[in-house]
Amino acid sequence: MERTDLRALADRGVLPTSRTGAAGWPRRSLTRALRTEGWTQLRHGAWVEPGRGPDLLAHLRAVQLRLPRLVVSHGSAAALWRVELLGAGRNAPLDFIDPHLSSHRLGSGVRVHRMPLGRSDAVERQGLRLTTPIRTCADLLRCGPRDSAIVAVDSALTHRRVELVRRAPLVRKDEIAAMLGKTSQGSVRALNWLRLTDPLAGSPAKTVARLRMYDAELHPESQAELRTPDGARRFVDFLFRAAGLAVEIEGYAYHGTPQPPPLQRRGRLPAACVHGRGDQGHAGFPDRRSQVTVGPLASRPVSGLGGANAPRQHAGPVQRVEGWGGGSGSASRARRVDRRLRLSPRTPWGASPCPVRG
Repeated sequence: MERTDLRALADRGVLPTSRTGAAGWPRRSLTRALRTEGWTQLRHGAWVEPGRGPDLLAHLRAVQLRLPRLVVSHGSAAALWRVELLGAGRNAPLDFIDPHLSSHRLGSGVRVHRMPLGRSDAVERQGLRLTTPIRTCADLLRCGPRDSAIVAVDSALTHRRVELVRRAPLVRKDEIAAMLGKTSQGSVRALNWLRLTDPLAGSPAKTVARLRMYDAELHPESQAELRTPDGARRFVDFLFRAAGLAVEIEGYAYHGTPQPPPLQRRGRLPAACVHGRGDQGHAGFPDRRSQVTVGPLASRPVSGLGGANAPRQHAGPVQRVEGWGGGSGSASRARRVDRRLRLSPRTPWGASPCPVRG
């Protein structure tokens, strides 16, 4: 029997070996031919063409070619939509939904969620069937864990630059809430977590920092606008307005250095405090090299910011010091807030995972 070229049997560079028998390739010589030509094995029964790495798309396609009714979902769908995730990497499982609610044994690294799926909840993207951004966010909120789900939803709600590509917001909170209202499974907890999301969040590190402050019963303003003594407008990641205290979260990946950023960098508020590294006491940040800047502000009347009765504040004159700066009163407040950030125990959120079969 004449043998068909292996590349012609592949689907977008992924070859399921189930197609090779009828194309004239005996099993005893197939593996030798694949290795000789430079194919890379993805998993049992699936290979990727020469010159292409075993990326996420290839791994997902290999599983979907084996079981076409599976739909890419949860964290895997979020990655395809360029939604930022906590702990995403090569070791993350491949997530799928089986709307037929069947049991599967697809080996390690594949997680199948047995859940109903509406016709409008899935689309085709890059040759793969996957859940829409709205359904993806709803599924992540239902399944948890809390921090990972809220980081993903915050990312989907805002403009983000992911893998050097800047994208627009993918969803709105009301759309996610409507999706969660379609079923009762996990929706109460998911809606409570949805209320913790913030469209003003600028990065996963800022989302996790906000959640740590919420756990410590601290509720600052996000992306608060202030004005410096020279009249320039500045923004801080978090502001405790009544206490005159600002918090900045500076990521190593963004700034490219583990050192504290320059005082006037990026039009931000000048820092007047110690920098707490993510791996030096402020645990739980997605980037262990993230920096936490807590700085006291000097209260002064300013027009044009906040409501009519809101306290007006300036970024006070500062200098970099060892320890907490800005006066004994502000320093004391800064220490109290920082102590609560450091010592607050993680809330024991219960794990109620979706029914899955690996």
